[in-house]
Amino acid sequence: MTLVIWAKGLGARAALEAAERIRVLLDDAALTLAGHRLVLLAVTRCELKRDERARAARVALTLRAVTEEL
Repeated sequence: MTLVIWAKGLGARAALEAAERIRVLLDDAALTLAGHRLVLLAVTRCELKRDERARAARVALTLRAVTEEL
């Protein structure tokens, strides 16, 4: 799964800080899944790009989730 964070005004620092905050919140989060147990949730990639036309920075966090059926 990929989660995308946008920051206006080419705010790369703001986008990266938001991505880091999301990563911290997801680390060891007690997420409930119907009929499954979350074994692992990890950020596997963090990629920053600037969109000059939109005057925005974009960070894509790629997440990997491993679950077990109950």
